[in-house]
Amino acid sequence: MPRRAPNDVLMVGWHFKAVDALRQAGRRVISTVSSAELYRVPAHVPRADLIVVPDSNSAEDVLAGLAREGLAPADFAAIHTMREFALVTAALLAAHGETRGLPVDTAVALRDKYVQKRLVRDAGLPTAACRVVDRLDDLLGDTPPLPFVVKPLAGAGTYNTHAVRTRAQLEALTAEGQGLQGPWLVEEFIDGRELHIDGIVREGDLAFLAVSRYLNNVIDIKTGGLVGSVTLHPRTEAACYQQARSLARDALGALRLREGIFHLEAFQRDGKLVFSECAGRIGGGVVQDTLIHAFGTDLLAEWARTITGQPSSPTPEPHSRNHGWVHLQAEAGRPVRLPPLDALESRPGCVAAGLDLKGSRVIPDPAVSSNQRVAWAVLAGDSEQHVARNAQNLAAWFHATALATTADA
Repeated sequence: MPRRAPNDVLMVGWHFKAVDALRQAGRRVISTVSSAELYRVPAHVPRADLIVVPDSNSAEDVLAGLAREGLAPADFAAIHTMREFALVTAALLAAHGETRGLPVDTAVALRDKYVQKRLVRDAGLPTAACRVVDRLDDLLGDTPPLPFVVKPLAGAGTYNTHAVRTRAQLEALTAEGQGLQGPWLVEEFIDGRELHIDGIVREGDLAFLAVSRYLNNVIDIKTGGLVGSVTLHPRTEAACYQQARSLARDALGALRLREGIFHLEAFQRDGKLVFSECAGRIGGGVVQDTLIHAFGTDLLAEWARTITGQPSSPTPEPHSRNHGWVHLQAEAGRPVRLPPLDALESRPGCVAAGLDLKGSRVIPDPAVSSNQRVAWAVLAGDSEQHVARNAQNLAAWFHATALATTADA
């Protein structure tokens, strides 16, 4: 049974890097994990720091798991999560225990895309027009102007997100989605290049902010687009940083996120930024590692400082070169043998890399979600364009190399 200490933090759902950041900040962390997640927990983590529950996204399951251990939300100094689908659960538990955590209204606004856009629009910020439909079939009789985007109200990773450009695509989508649970968000399609803005907010002020441009808009994974981005340099993109800082400050104010971490997405259109979405967690992909290389700033370490009430670290000068990241894919649906890690790390521009699949495995379809990958890399270059070329060349080499070794798998 976990023994309670006054400064313990409860993490809802397993996230090793977040747990490690809190430990580095001097806090003991107790995490709820599912039985399926136990294999991902490093052996050095004490079993007493884990509470096994059926589903960490369920407040009922977490409360019952705590009760089995003789604990309650009020026993913790703070309750948080780095898991998208557990955000509201963690906020509810913190409110119930009257302890430190994300406000419930803020958590709901960060999860429900319709609520989020309404709050942002009411604050006077540009964002896509949208509405909610209960079933996909409803769009056949009341079709919005084409093109438009259909997505879950509280999804993540572009899973079940679709750009509908023709009537035929709409009919195919409604036919394929007959068993899928709604309601659905239907929003105006926004033209323009997609950015992500990552940072830390302290007492309502931006303590750190980084702007990155996606290699391809994320929705383009459905048609073979790369998942990755290049972090823009504040020196060469000063105007963009000024716009991003203004958008982030006003959007976070509308969502009432005054303390913590954020990952905000926006579109560049006609020289201005249009708000897309905002999450209250670390950015996906390889965002954290890339920003460490680009700025010397560890977002999770800074997030841990917000949890523990420590002041933010001074922001170092950005690296002289641009940095970026890319997810690496192989042919979906067939077994491959991946190239060795040292071959990947030796490719032009690569400064860090990792293989997620070991040995011979059947590759998942990368079009299903932006979280799908078989490997990753952080890259550097002398400009945004240089990094983007390095990423594209690396992705092509990796895909071809994996195919070439299929016969040996």
